[in-house]
Amino acid sequence: ARYSVFCRAQLRPTPLVEAGKKLAGIATSLIDISDGLSSELGHLAEASKVEIEIEPARIPRSSAFERSASDLGLAPQALQLMGGEDYALLFTFHPRDRARLERRLGRTATVIGRVLAGRPRVWQVEGTRRRRLAPLAFDHFRSP
Repeated sequence: ARYSVFCRAQLRPTPLVEAGKKLAGIATSLIDISDGLSSELGHLAEASKVEIEIEPARIPRSSAFERSASDLGLAPQALQLMGGEDYALLFTFHPRDRARLERRLGRTATVIGRVLAGRPRVWQVEGTRRRRLAPLAFDHFRSP
């Protein structure tokens, strides 16, 4: 029962079709986070030929998530970056469209980083420290 909210989300994900439709004309790229945030950020950077910086501290997490990670002896930030099955939408947009985005989605979107010109790669920024974020994710075809 303690992890039922997570089991339900993984076994019966809610597709964010309506949110995706609301992003039409605003999002400059869009992907779901089914295989892990760091992996999907890598896909966006490669496909768009851009550099991406994210601030992991800005990624929202519930108290239930915090407690569960603690109970299992897992690092919450690592789970957020490399875990999968989230089915959230990851997208980019031009800063000039921020007000339009907020009108369409309300406060359901969280800005976790920014897109920069540069070679395709993803950076993790914490305070003044910037380091490369490896695109780690679940590999469906790798042997156990």
